[in-house]
Amino acid sequence: LLVGVPDAAMHHSGTPFAYANAGDTACTLKGYPVFVLYDESGAPLSAITQSNETSGYLFSSTGIETVILDPGEVAGFGIELLSSTDDTPCKDFSTIAAFPPGADPTTANRGLVSLSWGGTYCGSMTVLPIREGALSQSDY
Repeated sequence: LLVGVPDAAMHHSGTPFAYANAGDTACTLKGYPVFVLYDESGAPLSAITQSNETSGYLFSSTGIETVILDPGEVAGFGIELLSSTDDTPCKDFSTIAAFPPGADPTTANRGLVSLSWGGTYCGSMTVLPIREGALSQSDY
């Protein structure tokens, strides 16, 4: 799992991510990664709602496609976190994991799909679908 350069505007923070195929064979991905935010002790944050959308406030439209990821290639996707403007309590996280579509985060190995990447969750999380190649500034 790789992380790109984040951007922010109007209570939204958007971050591009990518899967890199470091294996010897191709894999196929389609749909939305399943994001889990973990606190400093490694426990998943509770009451986090993931909304899957083909576009966001910061990200342009991305259609759902089947991506064949050959060895050495990358497939990109993004998330947006919206800070609540009401009295919703915020939760700090120190690690993020992006499990491939269809994976069960409660049983899957998070070693290859997690990063030490912290922040604060205060509202909602929008996830964009996986697409060929890494996201760039033109995708904002």
